[in-house]
Amino acid sequence: MHVIEKAVSDMYSDHPFPQRNEYGVNVMNQDFAKNMESLGLSMGFLKGKKVLDAGCGTGELSRFMARSGAIVDGVDISDGSLKYATECAAKEGLKNVTFSKKSLIDDKFPENTYDVIVSHMVLHHTADAEKAFKNIVKSLKPGGTVIIRLFFLWGRLSPFQKSPLWKLWVVKLLAGKSPDAKVKLAEKLFYKEGDEKSHGLNKYTYLYDNYGVPQVTHHTYGQLLRWFRESGIDYLSSNPPVELKKMIDRFVYNQRQSVTKRGRFFKKLADITLTVIPLHKAKAAEKPGLYSRFFSQFICLFLAGTPMFTICGTRRK
Repeated sequence: MHVIEKAVSDMYSDHPFPQRNEYGVNVMNQDFAKNMESLGLSMGFLKGKKVLDAGCGTGELSRFMARSGAIVDGVDISDGSLKYATECAAKEGLKNVTFSKKSLIDDKFPENTYDVIVSHMVLHHTADAEKAFKNIVKSLKPGGTVIIRLFFLWGRLSPFQKSPLWKLWVVKLLAGKSPDAKVKLAEKLFYKEGDEKSHGLNKYTYLYDNYGVPQVTHHTYGQLLRWFRESGIDYLSSNPPVELKKMIDRFVYNQRQSVTKRGRFFKKLADITLTVIPLHKAKAAEKPGLYSRFFSQFICLFLAGTPMFTICGTRRK
């Protein structure tokens, strides 16, 4: 096992993630379902399909997909997380989900096996996210669907992000590599009582997952689109959208009123700017090319501040 993978495995065995309360589980299940809808899919899409949950952790998402009718193989490198996942599935009486220990990088996955591959907030904690992605998609059937959610570089750099990237850099610079040392420092510098409650987590599960993880990488639209091309995957959709026109429709021309003054100000400013310079009406704004990626990532940096992005594609037949 790679040294980084061992460090990640050890930390998550000591601090299995996620271990949410009922409120947190419901919130995250709803979040995943809404994310699927944003991609043009639904939870019903998974019914009867054989699904690989690549990096399942404690199996929270695996069990949700199983309850939606999928036949799920959850794999992870953390013994502690897998033990918790297996116990929870047994308590719920789920027969259509199994859990096993596998490295997304080092272990071989059976080719042309899965209808759907989901890797939800995992690849950015592996020793080599690109290698892990290219390894797991070999097991996707032709015509099968892959759904990947990763840390978004431009969103995490946003000055409006609640958990900005610079905090991770400060903790790593001052505390070194030890997860315990990083968490201890982060608790002193950045933790506010109750930060974990909106996630349905306990304090230290929250802190270890946010600050203690030995490996965290951040990614861009262009990077994932390249991985798709090189792996024979055709792009379908993303959330937030890669395509500028869809991005503008989502964040500027929607009917929802922002809850903050800042949000209302920037939305109005964007509306005025686009009236004068209609960037979103260019033909290139309808495609996930360089033009769209540049402006969409600009919006995520200065307006949206979204920490994650999800991208979906199908394997060529």
